Amino acid sequence: MSAFDALAAQLVPRWTTHDDMTLDAYQAALEKVGPVHLVAHSQGGWFALNMVKRVPHLVKSVVVIEPAGAPQLTAEDVARMGDIPHLFMWGDFINEVPSWKKYRSATDQYREVLTAAGKSSCEMDLPLMGIRGNSHVPMMDDNSADIATMIVGWMAQNQVAAK
Repeated sequence: MSAFDALAAQLVPRWTTHDDMTLDAYQAALEKVGPVHLVAHSQGGWFALNMVKRVPHLVKSVVVIEPAGAPQLTAEDVARMGDIPHLFMWGDFINEVPSWKKYRSATDQYREVLTAAGKSSCEMDLPLMGIRGNSHVPMMDDNSADIATMIVGWMAQNQVAAK
């Protein structure tokens, strides 16, 4: 029980009624410190992808780990994005949970629009890569150092650190 309590203490409640306020605050933060490289997880991935759409000039690259969805993109959105490299990472069990199937579908649509426009995007679907056993929180899994190495390797390959 103590392990569960320790995990639960790290969770942040998801209040979907505050999305607009959160996006406005996120944009204000980026305007103060940007342009930035965004690395985000779960609901934070949804917010990060919305920032790419909303203020692409403040985003150098984006890594989303099991994002809880993505905004719909228009051709105009994609044109404004320029060449922001995107990395999408997925662990196990996505297809076993109805809400995550929906989030994955929205994210796949976002990525398909990028790909169709010739934009830089990469997907690391860990189970398809033969890497199994990852939870929704791979940064806490036994292979978290390997996952971090993969992300840093992608960033180096895309010269993200140099931009």
